[in-house]
Amino acid sequence: RIVAMANLGRNEDSVYSELRNYAVWERTEPGSTIKLLSAMALLETGVADTSDMVNTEKGEVTIYGKKVRDSKKGGYGTISLRRAFEVSSNTGIVKLVQQHFEQHPDDYVDFLYSRGFHKTTGITIKGESVPNIPKPSDDRWSGLSLPWMAYGYGVEFTPLQLLTIYNAVANNGTMVKPQIVERIMDHGRIVEDFETDILNPAICSQEVVYKLQAMLEGAVHSGTAKNIYDERIPVAGKTGTCQLNYWRGGKDYQSSFAGYFPANDPKYSCIVVINKPDYYKGYYGNIVAGPVFKAIADEVYSQLPESPTTLISDQLIAARTTTVSEDRFEQAFQKNFLPSLNGLDARTATRLLEGQGLSVALAGTGRVVGQEPVLGTPLNQCSTIKLVLR
Repeated sequence: RIVAMANLGRNEDSVYSELRNYAVWERTEPGSTIKLLSAMALLETGVADTSDMVNTEKGEVTIYGKKVRDSKKGGYGTISLRRAFEVSSNTGIVKLVQQHFEQHPDDYVDFLYSRGFHKTTGITIKGESVPNIPKPSDDRWSGLSLPWMAYGYGVEFTPLQLLTIYNAVANNGTMVKPQIVERIMDHGRIVEDFETDILNPAICSQEVVYKLQAMLEGAVHSGTAKNIYDERIPVAGKTGTCQLNYWRGGKDYQSSFAGYFPANDPKYSCIVVINKPDYYKGYYGNIVAGPVFKAIADEVYSQLPESPTTLISDQLIAARTTTVSEDRFEQAFQKNFLPSLNGLDARTATRLLEGQGLSVALAGTGRVVGQEPVLGTPLNQCSTIKLVLR
């Protein structure tokens, strides 16, 4: 259910007002927030895992005469898919998508269509634009289409459509229709109840959902959005920066941040999109949109009866306890052996293991009750860790 939606535009006199419902109507190229879909396609089709390594080519790769660059000069060296996502490496994500889908781009596009990402959300507000996901059969398709799509160019979504996908990841894979009205009442009597409309019960497997959740948490904990990390309010999300009019060498950008909170028990999903921020003050998603997202999260929590911004809440204690308990795992990893993961939730276990470059296979749902290899196995003898959940 949508609890808040705000749209502000600036007129010729530099006065801000609600000119249009940009969240529903304006369809734009999203930039790096689309990398969630690229990672999902790579993982769900089984062509790659989060531990797969990719060379970021000193931060620049040329494809059909066009350059794809990372925001960090010199790139990130050779890193895993997971790390490429967390630091938003354009070269890393593009190379992985090209490597696995260049010969059969239909497989990538068909995956997006099969999840329903090409459809409108069906929100009851009029004027929703239809997403634009090009197909290899289109007249304008070229060798650049697939790599450009992989990092958010050549495809178009409204902010609400993109948020609906992020909300599905927060919702353990179930994608639901954005709902404005929950029920209609007359003097305390329920006239009509509006049930949740499920658009797709599972946009990907539970195993992939857990991996995506861990990657989104990692992007905030130690990636591009680490500037908004706050242990009191754990956030999961992805930054986005898209150059506008890039075919003309334009210097205008769109900055965004999409995610949800609290990361360990999602209650709210949110997207912030800012068009044409001041170039000289900063235009990257983590600088412009990320802090707005955090301010919204802070404000939401400040309205709760027990706010983590005013007292040490149970969540803060839990966060600190988790940090302390995770030290035990880090110590085991430093000694080069596999610790017992029993009792951990799938998201935490996946994050810890993949942080060591290990692949994870999950069976069941819930918390870890079994693992293979067993406690004490040297890490250099481990490649894929199988976790049994219940």
